[in-house]
Amino acid sequence: MLSIIILGAIVFALGGVAKKSKDDDDEDIMLKLALYEANMIYMEVTEFVPIVGWYGVAQRFMQYPFASQKTAEDILKLLWTTFNYPLWDDEKRKYQGGVHYKQDKLLSQLKKNTPVLREFYKWQNIPAYTNYYRM
Repeated sequence: MLSIIILGAIVFALGGVAKKSKDDDDEDIMLKLALYEANMIYMEVTEFVPIVGWYGVAQRFMQYPFASQKTAEDILKLLWTTFNYPLWDDEKRKYQGGVHYKQDKLLSQLKKNTPVLREFYKWQNIPAYTNYYRM
């Protein structure tokens, strides 16, 4: 019952944010944050629904079967970049696409692997991390 009330409140809030954002021409960060929260709640609520939720959980589990696998993978990428950085030219040192487009690979990976810096950087670049919710 509580989940239904929370879901109703989110839908109501999304309606208000969407109505406000129709008046604005610029990108509305609040709308993107609201859509992100709605997506997270949808994932949490449907996780316990047979077949539909189980598919999403199984898909995430198959992608990273161990909780620390993603962290280990990121650290290995950072080590690889650190050792090869002096050998690369300027073009290879920068990302050619994605969230970190034209940013230095070494600095971006350092930010990604440092917990406090990672969260600070995400909040500083909300539009880049929320392109999924482009209207």
